[in-house]
Amino acid sequence: MNKELFDRIIACVWKTIEEGGDVDNIDHLAERCNLDKSILQKLFPTSEKIVLVLIEDIWQKLSLPPKSDKLTPRDQIFDAVMMVFDLITPYRLGLKKLTHNLLLSPTTYFEIAPRLNRFGSDLVKHYYNNEGIFALAIPLAFNTAFGAAFWTFLDDDTFDLSKTMASLDASLKTVTSLLSYCPGTGKFE
Repeated sequence: MNKELFDRIIACVWKTIEEGGDVDNIDHLAERCNLDKSILQKLFPTSEKIVLVLIEDIWQKLSLPPKSDKLTPRDQIFDAVMMVFDLITPYRLGLKKLTHNLLLSPTTYFEIAPRLNRFGSDLVKHYYNNEGIFALAIPLAFNTAFGAAFWTFLDDDTFDLSKTMASLDASLKTVTSLLSYCPGTGKFE
């Protein structure tokens, strides 16, 4: 598949999500994108594959600021996660629908969780590098914080995502507190 067609399909999927359309229904998506159903079935054999492609698209669009000595790693991670939420805010209602539909699928966790974990791990490693014994635990702890904030984000009806920010801040404080008991994890605050 050429890049132009792929980009057109991804733009159509995002537009469908933005409008609250049903992106996990290939027939509906093919009609919305004005494409042959077989093209979409090949690209998205499962609903989970749609989400994986969207996660990759978000990562490609995300422009993380460089690491700063003026901010703590925790503050930089907070800002980076909020950048992700700002990027996907126009699609929140559609993402909520898609997320709830996917939770009904028993294979969802096994297909999506590894990529979501890698997304969070890559984001954490951008601002904090730990090669110690807790190198695997730290990204998992932060991914838990991101997950808690994501659920808040889906229902956040504030114009400035203040509920999401409060949830993320509280979750990151919990992670930071837990990490203070782990030798060799460095300083987050």
